[in-house]
Amino acid sequence: MALIVGPEGLAKAACFYAKKLGIDNEDFTVLIERTKVGKGLIGSCDWDAEERVGIIQLDPRNHAEPILSILAHEMVHIKQYVTGQMSSVGDTVIWEGVSYKETTDDEYWDSPWEIEAFGRQLGLYIRYKEE
Repeated sequence: MALIVGPEGLAKAACFYAKKLGIDNEDFTVLIERTKVGKGLIGSCDWDAEERVGIIQLDPRNHAEPILSILAHEMVHIKQYVTGQMSSVGDTVIWEGVSYKETTDDEYWDSPWEIEAFGRQLGLYIRYKEE
C-alpha cells in the first residue's frame, strides 16, 4: 500500500513540525514543492532571508523514505534559518557565527546543521504519525 500525501497533508505536517520546533509563532512562509531535486538528494531547503520565505523541495521519485519524514528533516532547517542559527551566502553556510564550506560527504554528515536535522527527523515524524 502506498500513502499519497497531497498538499493539505504536507501543510498539516509542516504546521505540526513548526509547533514542535517552537517556530509556529514566528513570521515566515514555507513553500513546499514536490519536484525533482538534485542528483542524490531526496529533499532540499532554500531560504530567502530578506523575504523570510523557505522553499522546501521534496522529490516525488523517492521511494526509500516516507515523504513526511523528509519534510520533518527540512523543517528543522527552516527552524535553523528562522531563528538565525544558520544562514548562507553562496556555497558558504554560517552556523552560529562560524563559516563552513562543504566539499566532501564527510563534511556534510559532520556538519552541525545536518546532525541536528537528522537527529530530530525521526522523532518529529513518529510524533506526527501518532497524533
